[in-house]
Amino acid sequence: MHLQGVPDVIMCRAFPTTLKGPARIWYNRLMPNSINTFKELGAQFVSHFIGGHRYKKSIACLMSIRQREDEMLRSYVSHFNKEALSIDEADDKILVAAFTKGLRKDALLAREEKPRKKERQEDTQVDRGRKMAKIGERREDRRSKPPKGKFTSFTPLTAPIDQVLMQIKDEGSLTFLGKLKGDPNRRSRDKYCRFHRDHGHDTADCYDLKQEIEAFIKQEKLQRFINKNRIDPP
Repeated sequence: MHLQGVPDVIMCRAFPTTLKGPARIWYNRLMPNSINTFKELGAQFVSHFIGGHRYKKSIACLMSIRQREDEMLRSYVSHFNKEALSIDEADDKILVAAFTKGLRKDALLAREEKPRKKERQEDTQVDRGRKMAKIGERREDRRSKPPKGKFTSFTPLTAPIDQVLMQIKDEGSLTFLGKLKGDPNRRSRDKYCRFHRDHGHDTADCYDLKQEIEAFIKQEKLQRFINKNRIDPP
């Protein structure tokens, strides 16, 4: 209204429309023709209600706050935070000390026990994860090692088995195995086997492929890959 240049008379008449409760009652009790300017109206208003001004509280008020016997922790936290807002520049350490002092002892113990229980659950989950990882490693070892009853020694070749695989893969005699079993997330993604067409170990280290090639050699196949210079004489 000041920006619009509204006269004091109109401002004085508009002012009571913004009041309610005790402020409205105060305005209605003003003596008729006792106000000459809006500035005078504002001064009387401030003078009358200055006693209701809310001052900042001291830190001693927080020290007196206690959690009731029937009060939930959430309610106590809400109450404490509300009072803490009225403290001017309260130190964090003092706030923590006041909050802890007001807690019931049994509530504090309950809060300490819950994390321990949660920690035990997390430890159990970690232990299970470690066990599953070890099981996965043992399974992977079994896949990369020769099964019982199969070849434990292999005929020297003229080339690494991964190169041999690349030369015979289109001949149709080789039986490609399916993907490795188990959780793929537990296997190394830096290693890839062309024989299994899956990650987990390198083709050159694949015992299944070595077994397959050795079986062909025993059947007098793939003779062109035998390194005769490295075969020990009988």
